[in-house]
Amino acid sequence: MLVENVLSEEPSVQEYIDWLKKGKPKAGEWNPQTCQRVGLLGVKVGMMMQFDNYLERIPLTLIHIPKTQVVQIKTKDKEGYTSLQIGVSDAKIKNVLKPQMGHFAKAGVEPKSILKEFHVSEDCILPVGTTLNARHFSIGQHVDITGVTKGKGFQGAMKRWGFAGLRASHGVSAVHRSIGSTSSGGMSKVFKGKKMPGHMGNHQRTQFNNFIYMIDVVENVLFVKGSIPGPIGQVVVLRDSHRKPPSNPPYPTFYPPENEDFTKQNLFKNKYAIYQRPKPPAFWKEATEASELDVWKALIPILAENQKDAVEGRKFIPEGLLPEKEINQILQKYQDYRYKQTMQQLLGGEKKK
Repeated sequence: MLVENVLSEEPSVQEYIDWLKKGKPKAGEWNPQTCQRVGLLGVKVGMMMQFDNYLERIPLTLIHIPKTQVVQIKTKDKEGYTSLQIGVSDAKIKNVLKPQMGHFAKAGVEPKSILKEFHVSEDCILPVGTTLNARHFSIGQHVDITGVTKGKGFQGAMKRWGFAGLRASHGVSAVHRSIGSTSSGGMSKVFKGKKMPGHMGNHQRTQFNNFIYMIDVVENVLFVKGSIPGPIGQVVVLRDSHRKPPSNPPYPTFYPPENEDFTKQNLFKNKYAIYQRPKPPAFWKEATEASELDVWKALIPILAENQKDAVEGRKFIPEGLLPEKEINQILQKYQDYRYKQTMQQLLGGEKKK
């Protein structure tokens, strides 16, 4: 109390304390540091491309989310940790073993072909039988995707490790793609971990920070920016990104509203939820189409008025407005412009003297 009384005497410090208290998540709200949601299993369908609202070509990977339900809850009291077991894709009864049938009957769900367990926090536990869909994730968030890479079979060192190979002309006969020496002079020993020909691919890999660009809410398909591990038909695991956690996802999951209706009239209107890149703020001149000229015209008066350099000027440009290369070129032009302006002022001052 004494510390708070002392700090309250300074208005700026008190405002900072109020801001901290206001920004702290309340009980029952999403907190990226403590909350851990359940993940999903998806099937890689293929790839396509899409043009965004700035006519930039975006490569997309389609991931279908099959019918998913919560099958089992594990708690600290009984199992020693908290997790959820989900089941994916209905299985034929003739292919399900009797112990598994009892497991599904106890949960009251249809038999599933794939089971997967996810560690979750206690506030993200879902009831058994809860249905999960693609809208468990939201537009614009990042996810970590785990899959098994494509198997390449037995490959040489040039394909497997990127070796340059031997000379293609003089002094080499029929061993152009060999690895060369496997040991140092006089050692007569090959060290463990030496890069050599061998089996390539077919390894489990996790790809971080995959951007969700679009969601097909009818067919339960996620459109992820870029490529992901594995061939078409591969089952992949999707989780909330650990390095770039979502700011406000459906917590603990998405529950579709009761009056939701996808008829022929509103199908194309509500089917796709697409990420829209941020439009230029109001101070951009002629911002119907963001081009280098428009940004250049708007940037000069703002930075010149505030006497900002090019590094600080980067903060005035909205993220995603232009490619980074073009922004650097614009800032370099401004830096040259400001240098010439400064030199003219100096030379003009000397002439006046």
